[in-house]
Amino acid sequence: MNKQFSNKQWELLKPDQSTISDIQKTVSCLPETAAVIANRNITTGSKALKFLYPSLKSINTPDNLQDIESAALRIYNALIAKEKILIFGDYDIDGISATAILYLFLNKSGAKVEYYTPHREKEGYGIKPDHIINKAKPGDIRLIITVDCGINDHLAVEAANLAGIDIIITDHHEPSDKLPQALAIINPRRKGCQKDLDFLAGVGVAFYLLIYLRKYLRQNNYWNQERQEPNLKAYCDLVALGTVADMVPLINENRTITKTGLKILSKGKRPGIKALMKISAIKSGPLHSDDIAFRLAPRLNAAGRMDHAGLAVELLITEDKKKAQRLATTLDQLNKDRRHTQELILNSVERRIIDTPDLAEKSCLVFAQPGWKIGVLGIVASKILEKYNRPVILFGMQDNLWWGSGRSIPGFNIFKGLNACSENIIQFGGHKAAAGLKILPENLAGFIKHFEEKVSSATRKEDFTAFLKIDYELNFEAVDSQLLDELTLLEPYGISNPEPVFSSRNIKVFSSTLIAGKHLKMILQQKNINTPKKLSAIWFNAPTFDPAPDFFKNIAYKLGWNYWNNSRIIQLTMQDARL
Repeated sequence: MNKQFSNKQWELLKPDQSTISDIQKTVSCLPETAAVIANRNITTGSKALKFLYPSLKSINTPDNLQDIESAALRIYNALIAKEKILIFGDYDIDGISATAILYLFLNKSGAKVEYYTPHREKEGYGIKPDHIINKAKPGDIRLIITVDCGINDHLAVEAANLAGIDIIITDHHEPSDKLPQALAIINPRRKGCQKDLDFLAGVGVAFYLLIYLRKYLRQNNYWNQERQEPNLKAYCDLVALGTVADMVPLINENRTITKTGLKILSKGKRPGIKALMKISAIKSGPLHSDDIAFRLAPRLNAAGRMDHAGLAVELLITEDKKKAQRLATTLDQLNKDRRHTQELILNSVERRIIDTPDLAEKSCLVFAQPGWKIGVLGIVASKILEKYNRPVILFGMQDNLWWGSGRSIPGFNIFKGLNACSENIIQFGGHKAAAGLKILPENLAGFIKHFEEKVSSATRKEDFTAFLKIDYELNFEAVDSQLLDELTLLEPYGISNPEPVFSSRNIKVFSSTLIAGKHLKMILQQKNINTPKKLSAIWFNAPTFDPAPDFFKNIAYKLGWNYWNNSRIIQLTMQDARL
């Protein structure tokens, strides 16, 4: 019997041996570490050094971003004239963190600045004409800067132009063929932009605007004893939050800024982040990208999903410790509510799939249900995608419209797919892996049929096969502190730099204990090796075994340190196994 507990196909990566040797010699590392580095498309020892030891000094400059000089000039004029500036940000953590860095920078620079984040369910995504008419114009706003939104909001820009309000758009979402007539549009995905920054998150684009703006203000002698030049490195913690949470590739500039930001985050200098770290049970010491992805980001995102994103912005910018504690407590409770709501919807979707087995064979999975909370549909869609490995769109009803959130597989660009079905859609936006949309009730059936056709015609059978990529086959003898310490240099992990996965053969289960009825804690030992060491392993949400296995033919796992009582032990985190 050769039973595999997931639907994933294992793929053992085989990097070029000469590349491994070059990296090992240049970096002075173990061959296992060199192989993992080579698996990240790092082809030389010199590139490996740059990857392992990134520096802010080596990141690309913002000079090639279109319209960035026009944007800096307009902001400079607003600062000099003491004009009111409004930062308009999206309601997820990418937009929240982008709003925070822009607000903190401009406020420190002496600007008359406000921020606004829309309510996810009452106002929806992006800037609307109503925001211009009811928020900006009555408040005597003369300049609006969008962050993580705006690239396709033509009507709002037209309304602003009519009201004599300038708009600078900073965004990273896919632009349509026709751009809004804004004063400046900073988006590395624009046609004509060099492709060296097109992987930035929305907060990364906003950060690049600040890099250019600070230099522009310096050149115009803006900084003096009253207005001291901000230290942009100090903002990298907030950039790291948005970058990791938005699941953009953690390569090049994203990797450099995030690695810097994690070091700053670990110091907990911002009262809000310090309070959130404490309530999230993050241990003292170095922070990892997982701490953002699974502890900080869900709580920050819970504000916009369950209440209002402004709560999260306030947490990030406040200097008041008591206020920070109150906000952190509120976000923690909202996150608990979010998990409960999410579980109810996930169970509902799973029941539909079980009751209609043919659905799992379709090219995509699309479900709609009045009463589903719109703010959590994207999370549920991600979980369904992970299990069934096909594009997913879930709809909830709001204001007599179906509001949908979609997630997609690498083999299908969901943004292009929605664009091909645009005759059935009122509004949509996003990128190749995730998107949001609105549909009239009478158009839902036609959309589902059309979308299924587009997915079917644009994909192949192999696109629906999920692969578990194995970086290296290890003997337990090679699993030691040197290997783990070297692997930590590859952090932060994320898209395009996944946490390494290893495999081992002939594994005896020395002991096993079920924790909380679903997690399997084991002591493992490899047979037929010279020094059969025992290693601790944990399998979160393990399959149901009857009886409990005492031997695995193959296991796939990640390696890490488990810190406990001021000590550390090596721990395997199981990913899959074969009997």
